[in-house]
Amino acid sequence: MSSTESAPKRRRRGWVAVPVALVVLAGAVVTVVLVERGPSKPTVPAALVPLIRAAAKTCPAVSPSLIAGQLYTESRFNAKAVSSAGAQGIAQFTPETWSEFGVDGNGDGVKDVFEPADAIPAQARYDCYLARQTATVPGDATRNMLAAYNAGPGAVAKHQGVPPYQETQGYVTKVERYAADFRYLDAAPSGTSSP
Repeated sequence: MSSTESAPKRRRRGWVAVPVALVVLAGAVVTVVLVERGPSKPTVPAALVPLIRAAAKTCPAVSPSLIAGQLYTESRFNAKAVSSAGAQGIAQFTPETWSEFGVDGNGDGVKDVFEPADAIPAQARYDCYLARQTATVPGDATRNMLAAYNAGPGAVAKHQGVPPYQETQGYVTKVERYAADFRYLDAAPSGTSSP
């Protein structure tokens, strides 16, 4: 390897100590074996849970798990994220979309794309708008809404469903996978009853 080449990146492995009992003729011996564990599932930061649950009440097209799945796919819950394309905040709004759909969710008089209390309800509001825009498109309504969030409602209408764009198809699949990890958010919080 030349000095200009960088060393290959190695994946960090998580290891768990697992006690294993070995029986020997003279008696029992206990030894510890290290076993590699699989990747852990993502978790929603506790401070975001009430914001996500409140935003999920915006319309029937969204649920807490779906909103969390989108946020994780968009920014890994990073409120200060900025993409190379200029998308901003936890929900990765473009400036144009934010100017139309941004909200002052925390009531401080400012619509701040980098403030989760503003961006999360704005994401739900935009999702609900996209669900209405794609309501007559054949196929799964949730997948169409997600595809519209990524590629725009015009692309979903033109292709009569999730467009054949690799990025958009990958986006929809990732959101669905992470939403499944976050299904626990859909249960009523303890101390409350579900409607």
